[in-house]
Amino acid sequence: MTEIQEHWRGSAGANQKHLRRPAISGLIVTLILIGIGASMTFAAMGGVFDNIGSLTGTDRLVIETVSAYTDDNRLVISGNIKNLGSGIMESVTIDEITVGDLVITQLANTEDGQIADGHGTLTLSGLDDVGGAVRDTDDVDDAVAAGTITSGVDEERAAAVGGVPDDGKPFIFIDTGTVGMATVQITGLSTDEDDLATLSAGSSKSFRIVVTGISAGGHADVLDILRTVPASSELYITVTGTDGSTSTISDPRSTRVTQR
Repeated sequence: MTEIQEHWRGSAGANQKHLRRPAISGLIVTLILIGIGASMTFAAMGGVFDNIGSLTGTDRLVIETVSAYTDDNRLVISGNIKNLGSGIMESVTIDEITVGDLVITQLANTEDGQIADGHGTLTLSGLDDVGGAVRDTDDVDDAVAAGTITSGVDEERAAAVGGVPDDGKPFIFIDTGTVGMATVQITGLSTDEDDLATLSAGSSKSFRIVVTGISAGGHADVLDILRTVPASSELYITVTGTDGSTSTISDPRSTRVTQR
C-alpha cells in the first residue's frame, strides 16, 4: 500500500469516527423532541379525551326514528328514543324542534342535583294567518282562568280550562292575553316536574307531539299550522335527558313533513 493510500485510509477512518458522534447525538435529540412532543400532545389533547370519555358515560340518548305530518289544523310528530347509557334517565324532554317557521323548546330545569320547578316549561313560536309572528311560553302548572280561551279555537283548550289533571294536560299558549294561540299535547316525554317520563338503561320508548292551531283566515294571533309549516318542510328535532344532576342532548334527527 502506498503512502498516499495509507494516508487516505487513515483520514477516512477518522472521519467515520467523527461522523458517528453527531449521528448518535442527533438520534438522542430526536428522541428527546419526540418525548417532548408526545407530552405536549397529551397535554393539549387531554381535555378532548376527557370530553370523549364523558360522551361514553352513563347518559347517552338517541332518537331512533321520527316522522311528521300536517292535517289541517294540526302538526303531528312521532318517533322513538333510546337510552344507550348505563344509568336511568329521570326525565326526557324536547331540546328543540324546528320546522318551517315553527320553533319549540322545552326547559330542562335542574338545581343541586334535583329536577326543579319549571322543568318541562314549553316555548312555542310561529306565524298566524297573515304571517304575523306569534310566541308564548307556558308551564302546565300555570292556572288558566276561564274565559281567556277564544270559543271555538280548539276544543282541547276548553277541556284544559275545565281542570284536566297535569298528567296529559295540553300546554295552552295565549298570545295576547285574551286569545288562545295554540295547544301542544305531549305523550312519552316529560311535561313538568310532577309528570316525568323516565327511561331506564338500554330501553326504548315512543313519543308523540300534537301542535294544534287554526289554518284558516280571520284568526289573527292564532298559530296557522299550514302557513307556519309548509308541506315538505324539513323538521329537525333534538331531545335531552337528565339523571337529575347532569344532562345529555341527542344528535339531531330530521324528517320531511307530509301533508294529509
